[in-house]
Amino acid sequence: MTTHGKERLTPELREAMVQENIAEIAMTVGHLISTGAFPKDELSLGTDEVSHNIITWAKEFEQKYEGPDFDYSKGVPELGNPEGYIDAIDNFTDLKLRDAGWLTDEYIADKGRFWYEAEYFVDIEFTVTKTIKVKGRSEEAAKHQAEEWWNGVSLAEAAQNADDADEFYIKHVVPVGEPNKGEVR
Repeated sequence: MTTHGKERLTPELREAMVQENIAEIAMTVGHLISTGAFPKDELSLGTDEVSHNIITWAKEFEQKYEGPDFDYSKGVPELGNPEGYIDAIDNFTDLKLRDAGWLTDEYIADKGRFWYEAEYFVDIEFTVTKTIKVKGRSEEAAKHQAEEWWNGVSLAEAAQNADDADEFYIKHVVPVGEPNKGEVR
């Protein structure tokens, strides 16, 4: 089977990749336990719970990143733009362990981690109460003038008025480099 000139894995080979993912994740977890970065005993985690998560993560990784079929050259910002499949799965494992709360604070804060000072685009919404004076022959015309004024307001100008905001809402957060994101007005 071929897609865009690239060989695709059969379901059987894809399942074999999941098994390889399990092995790679388990090796990473074992290494982190041995170095103390994942204090399994201090967290009172049973081997069954850790094993179950490793299997779940291996399947999730394969589904999301399609093993070696994934084009890592296009970048994977959420995984620190890994150089290839093994780097991607190692970074994915680090993220899963971090998100589960299973890594030490020292490991998480290490400047060598790919997420250290990662860049994100954060879509925010805030409402600002501001009264402007516009000329118009009717309320409808005045609303139209106000909309034109708003369309001309830059993000910097809007942010200057943030002190008057009565509501602040984080709408969406994505790593810098994710396709179709990051257009700032």
